[in-house]
Amino acid sequence: ACASSLYALRLAACALAEGRADVMLAGAVNRADRLFLHVGFSALHALSPTGQSRPFDRRADGLVPAEGCALVALMRLDDAVAQGKTIHGVIRGIGISNDGRGRNLLAPSTEGQARALRAAWSAAQLAPTDVDFLECHATGTPTGDRTELVSVAEVFTREADDARGPVPLGSLKGNLGHLITAAGGAGLLKLLEAMRRGELPPNPGTIEALDLLERGSPDGPLPFVVQRERAPWHRGRHPRRAGLSAFGFGGNNAHLVLEQYESARERQGSLTSVAIELSSPSTREPLAVVALATEAARGDEPISVALDGLRFPPNDLAESIAQQLLVFEAGRRAAASLGERVGQALPRERTGVFVGMGTDVSVTTPGVRWRARKVAGRLAHGRDDGALAAALRDAAMPPMPAQGVLGCMPNIPANRLNVQLDLRAAGFTVSAEERSGLVALEVARSLIRAGEIDAALVGAVDACRDSRHSRALAALRPSTAPPGDAAAVLIVM
Repeated sequence: ACASSLYALRLAACALAEGRADVMLAGAVNRADRLFLHVGFSALHALSPTGQSRPFDRRADGLVPAEGCALVALMRLDDAVAQGKTIHGVIRGIGISNDGRGRNLLAPSTEGQARALRAAWSAAQLAPTDVDFLECHATGTPTGDRTELVSVAEVFTREADDARGPVPLGSLKGNLGHLITAAGGAGLLKLLEAMRRGELPPNPGTIEALDLLERGSPDGPLPFVVQRERAPWHRGRHPRRAGLSAFGFGGNNAHLVLEQYESARERQGSLTSVAIELSSPSTREPLAVVALATEAARGDEPISVALDGLRFPPNDLAESIAQQLLVFEAGRRAAASLGERVGQALPRERTGVFVGMGTDVSVTTPGVRWRARKVAGRLAHGRDDGALAAALRDAAMPPMPAQGVLGCMPNIPANRLNVQLDLRAAGFTVSAEERSGLVALEVARSLIRAGEIDAALVGAVDACRDSRHSRALAALRPSTAPPGDAAAVLIVM
């Protein structure tokens, strides 16, 4: 979801730390169907009806989608210095987490966000009090912005006599709107350029700051201020240093610690040194598969989900695509079998969930319904045929409620298992078509070896017996065996 680009940076860092690559390109792109975003975010009550992006403003009424791409090239610091590369900045640490069992998949969690913040500064071996600027996720949704302020207040506290004063806050959504999957990458580019120019960038759209910022909490004033004007970014006792957050629907949390690069000569007399690598593999021991489960389905039959112990309303699951349901049920059974045999649940703070899933044609079905009038006009040779448009809409699917939006989000197959099993380390899906499950296993192996997690639930799922998929496959590969729908889940340690 909206933390995708920072998750990509974390996985790129693993590849560099393990020596699997010497240069990594990492980032994200958002060019989702505009109508899908408009209808989907409207169903979730997250879209701004006024079309104004106002992070941290008491008049904020929702997000404004944007589109774009952000990419960076990453190298190990020693290699970049040795090769004489231009170094735009140094990533000192990245922390990722999941909310686990919160109120629901759409409600942000202060506890989950704070864990990602602390993990990043711990990985950087720095104190959060040393931050100069915070580039927040802050999308302009009232609940989301307030939750984030409480999260950062838990982590970024300064003593009352700190001469530097409150921490300045910003959010690129005030400039560009919400780039969704690419939001974190765009925020990184903003911080790199701000460091290069030595300027704190202003935060447009914030006119009347939230009461939490103006009056503080019941425990006292919050140590933050929205950066409303362009101002010099003075270098203090350490290189310019910033935090960057990205939080996504489903409980995906990420935070990155960025520092301006200084040469060895510039670092003389500095209280801190630049980290050489984000992390180093802590173990080369092989993985053990300690539990497994599979779930298969026939394309012409509904998928059954056991009600016992279910943490979701059944009607919510009824609005989900088949891939979500198959891997959800297989994951529940794998975890249950481990508990029955070992008599111990998975360590919830140290277990990740990684699901390999190919792209799903059923995600495009809502667009057929929403564009039925246009399609009907083409079929009727330009006539406005309301009856035909209505028939096309009904043939495509019923109207999509909020549960249906969640039901086709590509990150939710992993996040439902985070919630169901209350697993709070990173949880996300990866898509590499036929290799998706193996790539998910590789992600689990890297994060276990890096010492970030102790166990992982790894899934692979495909539900391809959609008539459109079958017809396309028959046309492209007539001799191919009929497709089947199934999920497989391993628990590894």
